[in-house]
Amino acid sequence: MAENATQGFTIDQLQKMSIFDLRKIAKSLGIDVKLVKKQELVRRILEKDAERRG
Repeated sequence: MAENATQGFTIDQLQKMSIFDLRKIAKSLGIDVKLVKKQELVRRILEKDAERRG
């Protein structure tokens, strides 16, 4: 998981990750991951990451 604090994640990076890795990232960002499909998880991570970076 290569996350750069200033650049955040790209959709390409997230789509290449396993659902397990996406769930770990989501949990670290405070995103509820119960019964969420991979594409929805990618979208939520991108949104939360953008909020976090301002």
